[in-house]
Amino acid sequence: MGVGAYACYKLTTLFPEVNIIVLIIVSGFAAAAVGTLFGLPSLRIKGFYLAVATLAAQFFLSWCFVRVGWLYNYNVSGAIEVPTRTVLAFRSRVPTQHR
Repeated sequence: MGVGAYACYKLTTLFPEVNIIVLIIVSGFAAAAVGTLFGLPSLRIKGFYLAVATLAAQFFLSWCFVRVGWLYNYNVSGAIEVPTRTVLAFRSRVPTQHR
């Protein structure tokens, strides 16, 4: 889910004019591609080693989400900021900070 979420975020920031439903579908394909990338080498292993390979993929991707600056647009705080989107005539609202 993290790969799909980050893929949708990056696609939203790179292509803000594209419909969000299209971006969600494309990010699903990106998540499937990363799953295939980690899954194909694991086809021949089973048992404990398959569990270790699955955990290694999870830890590697979690590390990438935090450490690779391109994934969060090099924001100093590491926070993810998404532009306002419209889906079926509903605009997404960004919460305002109260002082």
